[in-house]
Amino acid sequence: ILNGQILGLDDSKKLSKKKIRELDALIKKEAKKYVILEISVDQILELGIKGAVHFGMIQVIKELEADFGLIDYEKIDIDIPSDSITKGDQNSNSIAAASIIAKKYRDDLMIEIGNKYPGYGFETNAGYGTKKHLEGLEKYGIIKGVHRTNFKPIINMLGE
Repeated sequence: ILNGQILGLDDSKKLSKKKIRELDALIKKEAKKYVILEISVDQILELGIKGAVHFGMIQVIKELEADFGLIDYEKIDIDIPSDSITKGDQNSNSIAAASIIAKKYRDDLMIEIGNKYPGYGFETNAGYGTKKHLEGLEKYGIIKGVHRTNFKPIINMLGE
């Protein structure tokens, strides 16, 4: 929840890592309130990607104690008035801020996981099956609690 407009916010996919770090610090300093919620691999397996995204959005809105929800593209069932905004991270300062905080958190988490499990390329993986990551899976295997067993390359590895 922002106190006012923060200049320079945009879709996090359009910003450099340096700009994301700068804006992340500024948003956290200037925001009225923000929440970071991490969804576990088990929750994603149970709820599916879309279900996990909706669950996460609902939990964040509750923790923020928001009185209005600005939702990036999705339509979710919440107990407060809300608006679904197409290309929300380009058209809403609040959604752009949330996108930037989430991306910085995710990138830092991937670096941490990469340090713990070298050889998979987690530190340069943005959540997609990169060549280095797929090679790491072949060479080192699946990491329980990190890899989703419903990810197609892993399904293929498991022969399911």
